[in-house]
Amino acid sequence: MTRSEDPAALAPRLRIVAARLNRLARNATPDAHLTPSQESAMRMIRKRGPLTTAELAEIEHVRPQSMGQVVRALGEAGLVDRTPDPDDGRRELLALSGAGEESLAAVSRERDAAFASLLAERLADADRDALAAALPLLETLVAER
Repeated sequence: MTRSEDPAALAPRLRIVAARLNRLARNATPDAHLTPSQESAMRMIRKRGPLTTAELAEIEHVRPQSMGQVVRALGEAGLVDRTPDPDDGRRELLALSGAGEESLAAVSRERDAAFASLLAERLADADRDALAAALPLLETLVAER
C-alpha cells in the first residue's frame, strides 16, 4: 500500500503546472485579439447566458464597472449581442453573437491543436494513457459545486 501525497506538498506543484498549461494555451493563440478578461467573459456568457453585465461581473469576481468595459469592447467588436431583459426593460441581457461563437471556436481549435502536438511530441503512449486516467480527477477538482 502506498502513502498518498500530502495535500500541502501537492498543491504548489499542481498550481504551477496549471499556470504553465494556461500560459501555453494563451501563447498558442497569440493573434486571438481577445484579452484574457474578454475571453473569460465570452466563455461564461456561452456557458450560463444570457446574462446581465452585473451578473457576469459577480460570476467573474470583478467590479461591475470593469465588466462594463469588457462588455463594451466585446459589443463594439460584434462578439456579443445585447437584448432587452423581458422581465426588466431597464436591463440588457448579453449573449454571444455568431461572430463571438466563431471566435471562441477558432481559439479552441488552435489551442487544441497546439496541445495535441505537445502531447504527441513530449509524452510516450503510456504517459498519455496515465494523463488520460488522471483527467477525471482533475475534472472533479475543478467542478462547480
